[in-house]
Amino acid sequence: MKIRWNNLALILIGLVVLLLWLQAGDTIRTFLANIKNIGPGHSSDEQTQGLIALGFLCAAFIAGFRLLLRNNN
Repeated sequence: MKIRWNNLALILIGLVVLLLWLQAGDTIRTFLANIKNIGPGHSSDEQTQGLIALGFLCAAFIAGFRLLLRNNN
């Protein structure tokens, strides 16, 4: 049986995210809620935090997707 390191890494990352969510869920939820404040009519701090949160979400999605698609055969 061969160890699939990509799948193991994805599971470990998922566990770390789950632990962080359990410990700092309210703070993370507040930070991610700033995504809706990217547009005009909001302060520059809210817009910046919204862009950073959106960037984190996109980077996490792409990293997970690439881990799942990488084929070492």
